[in-house]
Amino acid sequence: MRELLAALFQEQDYKHQLKIHRGEISSFWGSSRCSPVLAERRKWIDSTPELNSFESPEAVPLLAEATALLRLPEAISSCRVLGTFLEPDFLLLKKNESGAFQFVGGSVCFPSSWKPEEKFGKPLAEIHSPVPHLNEEIGTQIHLFLQRLRPGHSWERYNWGLSRSSELNQHPVRKLPPLLPETEPGDIWVRIEHQSLLALPVTTGILFGIRIVNVPLLDLLKDSQISMHFARMLRTMPEEMARYKGILAIRPNLLRHIASLPQLRIDDPH
Repeated sequence: MRELLAALFQEQDYKHQLKIHRGEISSFWGSSRCSPVLAERRKWIDSTPELNSFESPEAVPLLAEATALLRLPEAISSCRVLGTFLEPDFLLLKKNESGAFQFVGGSVCFPSSWKPEEKFGKPLAEIHSPVPHLNEEIGTQIHLFLQRLRPGHSWERYNWGLSRSSELNQHPVRKLPPLLPETEPGDIWVRIEHQSLLALPVTTGILFGIRIVNVPLLDLLKDSQISMHFARMLRTMPEEMARYKGILAIRPNLLRHIASLPQLRIDDPH
């Protein structure tokens, strides 16, 4: 886990980054039939399918290709059913007439405070538009990478946020408690999205997957170097980005707490 945290929190100011690396398809997409994650996925798919399972007619050939690529049973006939076989959330992305990739199907049971049902049918640039400055800073880089994506590997990256809950399903409809100025560090989790992109060579679509990894903030703060890098990223995160991530209210007190840790010497955050 330290290796992952060290890769996420490096000695630099906060900025949007693509940071893609190669991974293994079987490692990311493999699932145990007795997995508690899979059991929770099935619970949400059965109880609130309108919030997590999506499919347009355009998704059908991508679904068939993704199922074959992952060597799953041919009987899988819908994104909803596929969602009960896979631990990761997944989106099927298809090129539209303008060449942009569009969300045409998937199963998203564990969103990080966003509403998949509102993103269904939209191109990626529009899906990303609420994220402050993401399209302006790396939108072209994302588009070019996806256009050049080649099959045979799981191309992977990580994203992070903070949460007051370790619940996997953080759909806004659940109204989970937000981070407040008085929230104690022991009640905060580093919520990591481990993402995978697989090219579908026949349909030229993309299978996009997300696994959630929750790390107690106190575990991160045990490492002095990672804590210092984390504090720097918090301190340099633009205000609108901190607001979007739900971090703005907690940031001053959290920076003061980190600066007060006996093993650190961090400049006063103000």
